[in-house]
Amino acid sequence: MSQKRVIIYAEDEFCGKSAKLGIGVIRYSDYNIVGIIDSTQKGKDVREILGTKDEIRFYSQIDECLKFKPEVMIIGVAPREGKLPDAWRKDIKRAIECGMDIYSGLHYFLREDKEISDYAQKYNVKIWDLREVTENIPVGFGRVKQIMSKIILTVGTDCAIGKMTATIEMYRTAQKRGISSLFIPTGQTGILCGGFGIAIDRVIGDFMSGACEKLILDNYHNEEAVFVEGQGGIYHPGYSAVTLGILHGTLPTHMILCHDVRRKCVKDSDIPLPSIKKIIQAYELLTLDIAPAKVVGIALNCSNMTNEEALLHIKNIENEIGLPTTDCVKFGADKLIDAIWTV
Repeated sequence: MSQKRVIIYAEDEFCGKSAKLGIGVIRYSDYNIVGIIDSTQKGKDVREILGTKDEIRFYSQIDECLKFKPEVMIIGVAPREGKLPDAWRKDIKRAIECGMDIYSGLHYFLREDKEISDYAQKYNVKIWDLREVTENIPVGFGRVKQIMSKIILTVGTDCAIGKMTATIEMYRTAQKRGISSLFIPTGQTGILCGGFGIAIDRVIGDFMSGACEKLILDNYHNEEAVFVEGQGGIYHPGYSAVTLGILHGTLPTHMILCHDVRRKCVKDSDIPLPSIKKIIQAYELLTLDIAPAKVVGIALNCSNMTNEEALLHIKNIENEIGLPTTDCVKFGADKLIDAIWTV
């Protein structure tokens, strides 16, 4: 992976609902992150917010980071509907003027924006639209069934709930145990962290499962475990299609359910979430007959809670559901790896 010097752009959003790309890159990429642009957090250190080990300061303007000679600016926010806010345009152009490549996870492709594209060409910098799909993708036909290894898919009670985080935590834990493993990125943050992948939510519906098959078959080299980053949630009216495409394209042998203990309704709505038991039953019923799979563990998102509060939630859900449960960020993924290897 790259050791390029990077700044994360998250103006007025780092502590909001849409900055998971930036947070994921900070936690799990190999980039040398030299600063974060968010004027509302200026003077703070990311350790105060995320509890991470590396000291990364917040700045209000791009020019304050130029002393670090950044090579790339990553747009670390993915607003709903993926549009480019007008207020960001001048900052993106300033980063380009300063010779920075721009990596963007927006649904709005910067390379198709004439003003920004012309600017990038003028200053000879690269624009990487992470969600752009350029590969020749087939229709899915269950070809992953030929793989005899464990295929672990993270599924969610909802979207934006920690599926990528749990996937990478399990992948890294398996590697530490000496289990040969493959991480399959299916979204923009995973692509930045893994160095490859396809943003499944940009693939035409009929080809979503085929894209997942291609990702696994093209990158599999007899690893013992394949950890697939899930997307969306089967009960989300907007994002359930991509969830089902990944489920049927990857043909998991095991599923890990991800859940935010504070989430009572589908994200950005007043639609109540079903019970965890009902959601587990739905995912298991939706797996194909050629590759039936069970949910074998639960990964909780207990961010902004004390360890004591998180442990109480873990205990309550284990008692209610009867499956191994943990918060992978706070307590590691060992409990989930144990569950996968005993089923």
